[in-house]
Amino acid sequence: MRSLLAILVLASALPTTVSAAGDDEASDVEVEEEKSEVEILYRPPARGNPRGRVGGGVRGVGDIHPDLYSLVPDHTGQTISDQPSLFWYLDAAAPKDATLVFTLIDEVHIDPLVEAELPRPAEAGIQRIDLAGHGVRLEPGTEYEWSVALIPDPERRSHDVVTTGWIDRVEPPIGLGTGPPSARRYASYGLWYDALAAASDRLAAAPSDPAARADRDSLLREVGLGVVLSAHID
Repeated sequence: MRSLLAILVLASALPTTVSAAGDDEASDVEVEEEKSEVEILYRPPARGNPRGRVGGGVRGVGDIHPDLYSLVPDHTGQTISDQPSLFWYLDAAAPKDATLVFTLIDEVHIDPLVEAELPRPAEAGIQRIDLAGHGVRLEPGTEYEWSVALIPDPERRSHDVVTTGWIDRVEPPIGLGTGPPSARRYASYGLWYDALAAASDRLAAAPSDPAARADRDSLLREVGLGVVLSAHID
């Protein structure tokens, strides 16, 4: 009789034990989901010059070439790097006979600091330009204009598709720290180009990580670049 009673007591305790473990696991999942749903907050710099974003194409009537978008805010974006990365988006594969040209100019010189042909991307998606590869360094306190032009016909430049962005190198803000900050931390200090580079690096290192993609998506969404998110092409 005592053995039967012990078995019944043990059996009644089992569901409670399993349920408690299941509740703990569910709680952990909910915490992780809540963390991943917190979007990056980009705080525009107080002295960022307003700039109308130039993107989506400047072209001749009737042209059907891909659109380009510079991945920039609607003001001069900031960086603490002397050789930052610049990002732009191509919404369809570039025609085989088209040329892509990257140009960088500043407020001082008449001639461009850089005017170089870019490799034609094999497919649509977000593209990256590393200034280190062009042998140029940004000076603090100087505003730079950069652009990417898709040139379908060099004899008819009015048919070019052009996108433009602006960038300003600044000193590291007090409180940023000396370690490698995350995209979230860069964004909180108004460092657009550094934030986007950090988010893109993280995604490149773990392309199947939904949290890494969500971070970059939320950063782009913060500055009204939802057109890029709709495709989810990298």
